Amino acid sequence: MKFRVFDFIAGLVLLLLCAAGCAGQDSVMARTGGTAITRGEFLHWLEGRGDDVDAVMLRKAEQRRKLKRMALEILTIREAEKAGYHRSDNFNFLIKFVEKSFCADFYERKLDREGWFEGDAAKIRVVGFRPDAAPIPALKSAESLARELNGGAPLERAVKKTGFAVSSPVVKFVVRGMTGAEIPDELFSAKIGATFSGPAVADGRAGVVTLLDRRHLDRDNFDSFGVSGPAAEAMRKFLRMRMKDCLERRLLAESDVIDAAAQASRGAAETVIFSIGGDVFTVSDLNRVLSGVYLARNKAMGLEDIPAKLRIDWAKQILAEGLIYREASRKGICATEEYARMWEINRRHALASGYMDDVILSKVTVTPAEVRRDYDMMLAIMERSRKKGIISPAGVSVNSFEKAMGAIKAQIRDRKRMVFRQSWEEDLLKREGFSVIESELRGI
Repeated sequence: MKFRVFDFIAGLVLLLLCAAGCAGQDSVMARTGGTAITRGEFLHWLEGRGDDVDAVMLRKAEQRRKLKRMALEILTIREAEKAGYHRSDNFNFLIKFVEKSFCADFYERKLDREGWFEGDAAKIRVVGFRPDAAPIPALKSAESLARELNGGAPLERAVKKTGFAVSSPVVKFVVRGMTGAEIPDELFSAKIGATFSGPAVADGRAGVVTLLDRRHLDRDNFDSFGVSGPAAEAMRKFLRMRMKDCLERRLLAESDVIDAAAQASRGAAETVIFSIGGDVFTVSDLNRVLSGVYLARNKAMGLEDIPAKLRIDWAKQILAEGLIYREASRKGICATEEYARMWEINRRHALASGYMDDVILSKVTVTPAEVRRDYDMMLAIMERSRKKGIISPAGVSVNSFEKAMGAIKAQIRDRKRMVFRQSWEEDLLKREGFSVIESELRGI
């Protein structure tokens, strides 16, 4: 009996999935403002927004909720276009960076799906002093040994000159970033044959490493490097994990790239933060991006309140996305049908979101009286809590009104914006006659 019940449930789930996937793509699932939303358009929209399509199509309530969001996006875009927002300078400035960010993510996910990897690798020879060697004399001898080898002395003769016993030379393959602090980073840009010394280069012991070969590895040339077995698999796995970092490092080293991200924390408006192929990004540009994206979600802050580190981090991120966007464009990724289809969905979402934030919700204001009311209310609640013994008299310190007013104003604005948005959206849906075709919903 248990098997039959399980078999029935499994069959029901398969039936629901089939019904969701096999129903006509042209069947209308909802209507709004004279527009019919077909099943194919709905599934396409879900995919573009990154939703789990199968999960949505198993529950009718989730389909209703998503259809409502899709309808609101369609209607909001219509309102934005009527108002000419899509032609505004602010929207067209920000959408350039939104697309670069989207394209960079799209390209990285594509590389990950295809198992792509790349990174700097080296073939090295390691010679370590025996474990019983005193650390400081061993390190000095390692430095001396490195000088001898860099001067052209044969290994055996140079070792004898140190007077220390050493382990047999070991040949290894290493990847930048994978080896830890014991392998000098300079090794990956040194001349073939160069030798470096260190206190822990030989399994935690003092010794020297000599560069025998160096390659920028990727999926296509990996096998030609000569590494095999478990070491090869470990290198592949690490390179896949660090693919984005390696890609950015390679692109950043191109001759027409200028990186002055440290300038993001200071400087006049025209100060250059970075340049890609002559396309310059300045402090003024960063301020516009931060105002349009970061400060739009952190209403209690102004540009002067943004920490220097955060400004630099944003500048580095925008630079990285710009570099990857250019690389994707070179490879024709941005010209593919798949990219165009996915970007159009996200561009429309950005247009609707931008219009909502910049125009509709900008009507929401907060008065000084509202801020004072909430502050006094907070003081009254705390005073009652003290009298009831809920908090001790010295248990909680309260900021002055001047210090607290920024955060309180932002809280009030967020509450009012949420209520205003809900009301505006419900009025819009009602006015445009939004309706869901219940018979076209699938699942439970």
